[in-house]
Amino acid sequence: MSKEAILQEYVEACESAGIDPHPNFIAYLQETMDDEESIDLVVHGNQKENFNNRIEDKDLIVISDVLEPYAIYVEDIDLRYNHISDAGAEALSRLVMRASRLLGLNL
Repeated sequence: MSKEAILQEYVEACESAGIDPHPNFIAYLQETMDDEESIDLVVHGNQKENFNNRIEDKDLIVISDVLEPYAIYVEDIDLRYNHISDAGAEALSRLVMRASRLLGLNL
C-alpha cells in the first residue's frame, strides 16, 4: 500500500466527480506517507479548523470509493459532527464491510 498512490487516486477521483479534494484528508495522507501499515480516517467536524469544512456525502463517497481497494489497511474511522446522510453512510458501509482490521468506528 502506498499513501502516495492513494493521494493521486483521490485527487483524480475528485476531479472526475467535479469536487474539491477535502483538505483534511489530503493533509492526513501527506503527513503519514511513511506509515504504510494503516489508514485512519479521522475528521471531527466540531474542531475549529473543520467547522466550516466538514465532510459531506459527496466527499465521503469519493473517499470511500478510493479507499475500498485498501480497506484491509483501514483501522479507525471517526467522522463525528460531519454532514453525513444516508448516501454517505451507504458508501462508507461498503468500505467498512471490507475493513477487517477496523478497530474503531464513530459517526
